[in-house]
Amino acid sequence: MFSNQRRRFVPTRGIVPVLTLQDEQGATAVEYAVMLMAILLAMITSIRYFGEANEQMTNNNSTAVHSAIDGAISQGAGGGGS
Repeated sequence: MFSNQRRRFVPTRGIVPVLTLQDEQGATAVEYAVMLMAILLAMITSIRYFGEANEQMTNNNSTAVHSAIDGAISQGAGGGGS
């Protein structure tokens, strides 16, 4: 029931300090939100980096395939068949 709460003395205007329970649930939620944002930032950065590398590789492969097709067409057009 009180797992997220910590006892502490709170000074009051009277002579005797009052023992209260401090709720730390809000602080825990903020910590989780900060961790979630850091994880999301790392994921977005890595996806972007690998996406750019993948795009470069795809462009290189596409150029190689087009060159191979163009070479095969030019060789086949002049041969006349057998």
